[in-house]
Amino acid sequence: MIIAIRHGPVAAAGLCYGRWDPPLVHPAHEDAARIAELLEGMMAPNADAVAGLRLPPPRRIISSPAARCQTVAALLAPRLGTPLVIDERLAELSMGDWEGRSWAEIEAVDGVRLAAWMNRWESDAAPGGETLPDFQTRVRAAAAEITEPVIWMTHAGVIRTLRVLQRGITWPEAMREAVAHLEPQPFGATRPTG
Repeated sequence: MIIAIRHGPVAAAGLCYGRWDPPLVHPAHEDAARIAELLEGMMAPNADAVAGLRLPPPRRIISSPAARCQTVAALLAPRLGTPLVIDERLAELSMGDWEGRSWAEIEAVDGVRLAAWMNRWESDAAPGGETLPDFQTRVRAAAAEITEPVIWMTHAGVIRTLRVLQRGITWPEAMREAVAHLEPQPFGATRPTG
């Protein structure tokens, strides 16, 4: 089972970012405390009594290399008593040459390529970036290696990829679904409450 968690909000309003690493809005220790609180409630013996399921305790935290993920994961790991592993495959989709630039600037300076990419985002990469099929392949490979309950500290794109892979939804459907910051989302089996 993967318990996927999106990093906290970042200071990047109006900016294109994937691999570019803007700072967290809140201190990392606050984000880690919030996640720990949510996980504790989801793993408690009486959690989700209606469905009769609860989350198993994670054996590892696997984090994206991005500081917005890794910093929080490093604070969360000792709280949960789990080791921390960094996995490049949990990084967000690369937006290449557009990383860290405002969408307004990209449209003004590179509008033709932006329009072309917007029409073919499911198959084409942003200039110098990564295609969605390549992104999905690396996330699928990372997920295929999971044999025990783990936490993935990661990004909205990675969580949407898990939704596409596990639920069989389309990418346009996945893009319409919000991905909340700091909210643990289970993928895979949960276990009955005892």
